[in-house]
Amino acid sequence: MNTEADLQDLPVTWRCTECGHVHENDALLVAPNPFDPEQTLTGCPDCKEIGQFREVCQAPGCRNDATCGKPNWRGFRYAHLCGTHYSAD
Repeated sequence: MNTEADLQDLPVTWRCTECGHVHENDALLVAPNPFDPEQTLTGCPDCKEIGQFREVCQAPGCRNDATCGKPNWRGFRYAHLCGTHYSAD
């Protein structure tokens, strides 16, 4: 079994609920909230909608919404999964 130090992180991906495009976390637009400087706003780089995202399952090739997760999944530190992939392993 892998130790915590051996485990890698999976990339986190998000689906915009407005336009349907999927982006990794680093591709999202992030800016300070002009109404509350302690908060940030996150936007879709395609349609520019603010804060309309659903996390995508991290199983290879899956584009379902992530609704649960597992630690130490297939050698990764933690995986956000859909119900199908959560129960498959």
